[in-house]
Amino acid sequence: MTDVKRKRRSWRFWLLLALAILVLLPIVLVAVLLLILRSEVGTAWALDQIPGLQTQGDKGSLFGYWRADSLRWQGYGVGVTIEAVVVDWSPGCLLSKELCLDTLHADAIDLKLQPSDEPEEPRGDISLPLVNLPIGLKIGDVRLGLFTVNDGKVWDSLEIEAGGSGTDWVIDRANYRLDDISVNASGRLGTRGDWPLDLDVDVSLPPPYGDDWQLALNLTGSAKDLRLSGRSSGYLSAGLEGRGAPLDRRLPLRLSLRSESFLPLDTLPSTLTLTNWQLSLDGSLEKGFATRSTMTLPGTEGAIATSLRGMLTTAGASDLVLDMAGPGDDAGQGTLKIEGDVSWDEVLTATAEIGLEAFPWYSLIPEFDPLPVSLRSLNGEVSYRDNSYNARLEAAVSGPLGDADLKTALEGNLETVSLSDLVVSTGAGSLRGNADVDFAGQLSWQAGLTLDQFNPGFWVPVLQASLNGDLNSQGQLADDGLPDMTADWDISGTWQEEPAVTRGELQASGGTWDVPDLNLEVGENRINGSGRWGSEIAGNLDIRVPEPEILLPGLAGELVASLVVRGTPKDPQGDLSVTANDLVWQDDVTITMAELEASLRSGFALNAKATAEDVRAADQRLERLDLGLSGTQQAHRLTIRALHDEADLALALAGGAGDTWDSWRGSLNSGEIKLPGPSQVWTLDQPAELDYSKDGTLTFGAHCWRWQESSVCAGDQTLMPNPQLAYQINNFPSKALASLLPETIRWDARINADVKLAMTDNGPDGTVSLDAGAGEFEVLVQEDWETLRHDSLTVSVDMKPQMADVAVRLAGPEL
Repeated sequence: MTDVKRKRRSWRFWLLLALAILVLLPIVLVAVLLLILRSEVGTAWALDQIPGLQTQGDKGSLFGYWRADSLRWQGYGVGVTIEAVVVDWSPGCLLSKELCLDTLHADAIDLKLQPSDEPEEPRGDISLPLVNLPIGLKIGDVRLGLFTVNDGKVWDSLEIEAGGSGTDWVIDRANYRLDDISVNASGRLGTRGDWPLDLDVDVSLPPPYGDDWQLALNLTGSAKDLRLSGRSSGYLSAGLEGRGAPLDRRLPLRLSLRSESFLPLDTLPSTLTLTNWQLSLDGSLEKGFATRSTMTLPGTEGAIATSLRGMLTTAGASDLVLDMAGPGDDAGQGTLKIEGDVSWDEVLTATAEIGLEAFPWYSLIPEFDPLPVSLRSLNGEVSYRDNSYNARLEAAVSGPLGDADLKTALEGNLETVSLSDLVVSTGAGSLRGNADVDFAGQLSWQAGLTLDQFNPGFWVPVLQASLNGDLNSQGQLADDGLPDMTADWDISGTWQEEPAVTRGELQASGGTWDVPDLNLEVGENRINGSGRWGSEIAGNLDIRVPEPEILLPGLAGELVASLVVRGTPKDPQGDLSVTANDLVWQDDVTITMAELEASLRSGFALNAKATAEDVRAADQRLERLDLGLSGTQQAHRLTIRALHDEADLALALAGGAGDTWDSWRGSLNSGEIKLPGPSQVWTLDQPAELDYSKDGTLTFGAHCWRWQESSVCAGDQTLMPNPQLAYQINNFPSKALASLLPETIRWDARINADVKLAMTDNGPDGTVSLDAGAGEFEVLVQEDWETLRHDSLTVSVDMKPQMADVAVRLAGPEL
């Protein structure tokens, strides 16, 4: 019995002991593991047991604070490198059912993923899991530096502060940065059902111009049905509203934008500002977005209503329609319509049809006046594919002399372009031509035009003609940017209804331009010559114009001229001779005879003389005018001699011009004015300075004109741009004014006067005072002269821009 009881107790003992070991062993193992992880040595040992994991400079415990200079893990086709990682969490929070991640820092994270050989599965709808943590989570300070995946940058930095428990989470702060893009978010997020959310998101974007571009957005609804509202400020001032389904594989989206005023680029003119701009997108990323945009452009002649619509996809845009309507009523509105498609799926391709009807396109360019030739209509087709394009265009224009039609075809790429079948048809002839341009290397071209009763007077009435002939040109640009080319023309017809012929040739090579033979014949007028411009210059030109009115309507007379040039561009020399007889310009100016002889010698030394006889203009007549100019740019002398029925004038000026001919400094060296009527000779007593500055100011130094005991003197004064005059007249005989008085009045006195006058934008401002002292008037009364003596005669005038005060005092024995 005793042995049986002992065996039964021994079996129970060992069974209980085995059960105790099975229960206590996990507890012991967890305790041992925690004791190991609490120590730095134990943590290092534990990390060494993870296959593919390497650490450098690691310190601390995973059961609290732990850091490492770098951490690398490789396995399952994935490689991860983390630089300067720091982890700090509070195990004590577990006692209150909360996981506290106090710190998670990393300077850089690099993820390498090996490509998979398995085909990608088509994208499906995303189903969000239920995330219901049994404990709370508190994220205190997460700062992650540069994150790259297969060398592609995902972010520059990511910072997070958040917390929550169960399915409810609060994001206190989340900051994402990539290059110049910054995103800040805060709000609430639920991880149940469709994941409801309410987030405020601020986005900073790099603007195309200006200082900033900010988006302030509010995201509500859920991750399945996301609603967006907010505002853009800075570069784009606009309101935004939208709704999307990010979890749907089709990625549907509806978005609308409204802006009162928007200029996409600061380089665009203000006339292209999008005012009252509205944009809407409705569709999905899978099928495309129906896009519509309306706006008003502030043209210079009135608002231009504009709309754009089409279907936008990831591969391109189709059914694009751009409509623009100029100001005016329905009957007078000019319109522009462009329809086309654009694709960038494999290569960039585009097609477009253009239709324009009297659209005021020039009103979209500030300070651009309508051209003399108006574009009535333009229709055509344009296509582009992989850097090659072609187009066919037809246009109708209206000019001063009528309507014209234009047709042409274009074909080219980024290296060449060909213009073919160019036809310009007008009511007065046509022009046809072709041209090829190659700009793959050095620019080269070949072009030819044929004129058929062509009339340039269609654009400029004064050029009325009917011309036939050919113009040809070919060549290319050399390495130094100068052209090597030839051009020739042979044109005949009529000019101003007179027979006209012109022939010539132009050659350019190595920087030298040659015109070996130039001929122009219009009626009896002849212009012949030749010339060269290069390291040396040479040329001659003979002009015989007995009928100048043919070349320039309104000009009559006869003109003969010859020009010979030689030397170099830096030191030109030459001789010019011009003779004109019986010149008349529009019956306003007539010159009986004019001659000009001029020579230019080395060092820009000029010697020129000009003479004109019997010059009549505006009821005035000069018997003779002589001009002489000699010297160089820095030092020259100009003489003027003018003979008039009532005065002879002789002046001599000397001075020099600035380096760029925009200033002049010198003096009026001598002057003489002869008045034959009163037998007076006024002379300049000493030279007076003259100065014309770069800003357009002309000043005249102090000077005096004297005759016998009389003088007219002035101080330093400004003649331009705002005249300021100050003259003093002393002892001037009133008899010198006889030609200005009626023949029935004689006046004998000595006049003293002061004139101080400034010409302002509003009018004259200054004073004039006159004192004639004692004298007498003689008045013719019934063929007898009656005498009126005065002891004093004074006049005072105070002038203002809008009024003048005049005071006159006359006293004498009989007054």
